[in-house]
Amino acid sequence: MDSVTLDKETAQLPENVNAGQGSPEAAVTHFYSSLIRRDKRYREVLPGFQHTKADIPPDVLRGKLQEYEKWKFWAVKLMGRSKQGDDEYYVRVFLDVEFQGKRDSGTDTVTVQKFDGGWFVVRPPT
Repeated sequence: MDSVTLDKETAQLPENVNAGQGSPEAAVTHFYSSLIRRDKRYREVLPGFQHTKADIPPDVLRGKLQEYEKWKFWAVKLMGRSKQGDDEYYVRVFLDVEFQGKRDSGTDTVTVQKFDGGWFVVRPPT
């Protein structure tokens, strides 16, 4: 996996704006480039709740997304991935965020799953 770094400038690039659902990394790139731009295109790589195979109830995913609305994303770097099943990967990310005026950074894992031929973010970290 090639390392991808997203920030205010690279989140605007067409290949990141339209990264899509073609791979686990593309879904994560699409998701976080949207959050950096502060638009709603991240929704394009979220599953319909009827498709979620993960052990995450729809209200928990909604809660995580509501929490993200309070964050400012400065940068995200995709660090690697590990296969968890035929249709599931963990994508390791480094996050540089601001919450309530305080900037913080660290690594975490995003869970992506494949449905209907596309990859979707099913468990973002908070």
